[in-house]
Amino acid sequence: MGLLDDWWNWRQGNAEATAGAANAGTAATMKALRGGLLDDTEREALVSTPAWAGDPGNIGGGLLMAGTFAGRGAKTADLVKLAQAEKMAAGGANAEATRAATGWFQGPDQQWRFEIPDQYSEYRPGRHVANLREQGMTGNPYETGFGGTVGDVLEHNKLYEAYPDLKDTPFYVDPAMTGGPVQGVHGGRFGPQSVALSPEIAPSMQAGKSVLLHELQHEIQRREGFAGGGMPWKAPAGEADALAGRVQQLEKKDAFDGLTRAEQMELEKAQSRLDQIRADERASADEYRRLAGEVEARDVQARMDMTTSQRRAQEPYVSQGIPTERMIVRRRGLLD
Repeated sequence: MGLLDDWWNWRQGNAEATAGAANAGTAATMKALRGGLLDDTEREALVSTPAWAGDPGNIGGGLLMAGTFAGRGAKTADLVKLAQAEKMAAGGANAEATRAATGWFQGPDQQWRFEIPDQYSEYRPGRHVANLREQGMTGNPYETGFGGTVGDVLEHNKLYEAYPDLKDTPFYVDPAMTGGPVQGVHGGRFGPQSVALSPEIAPSMQAGKSVLLHELQHEIQRREGFAGGGMPWKAPAGEADALAGRVQQLEKKDAFDGLTRAEQMELEKAQSRLDQIRADERASADEYRRLAGEVEARDVQARMDMTTSQRRAQEPYVSQGIPTERMIVRRRGLLD
């Protein structure tokens, strides 16, 4: 069952609550869920629809609700409010009181940020694919891969007003990322100064948008000098599998025929190296999870479906359950 079916079944089950919805709002909702682009009138009709406002599962949230953390380098940064925030902080004001009054808050790196209310952003890869087909592309573009810019697949006026050239960031669907996580990155990869999604993630309006916003947050971190993310350490491709296979082979031989002295030493050496690889990968994965830039990028994803009032009510970063003092701050971001 698809997104459209889920929304329709929920709406049918709540007929009384949605009976007062205007025809324009219903039409706009159905158009959006089918992948259509909305004009300003349709957007206003959509967000005023009772079914949308009361959606308990936030089924439509991926189309309209998001939040990205920007800094003083954004062209839309309210520097008057920032000065007020800095003055409040210097006077000992509570961080949440400062955020409520000014819209600005400090990240784990102590640099100031504000949240862009991205409720009108829309991820539409199909639009770009259709354009490529008109230009002669054949076959399945998600299998062969394709390129363009972020602006080709993401309609996000508020973000582009803040960082106008962000829409020109190169965007790729990379077939090499097929089959799940790539070096610990689930479906996406950042730059420098480019973004790639996996063929499994890219076609999805919800998952694709979520991962794309995560990766774009890393680009903003690079531009603003915010604490950045990184990549978890992985052993060279195939090494752990080869070691595990050899350990299993030697243990099986030991159980039936016994091992020579040389084979026993080989088994001990292989097992020791395998244990070290697994321990190092676990430690690296934990450090990766605690990198302030990764915490921030995941928090952007977690806040993606929040309404404006929900974002105001929830303090940034708390969604990840990692205390600030346990976050690892990389001052120079992704390019350390």
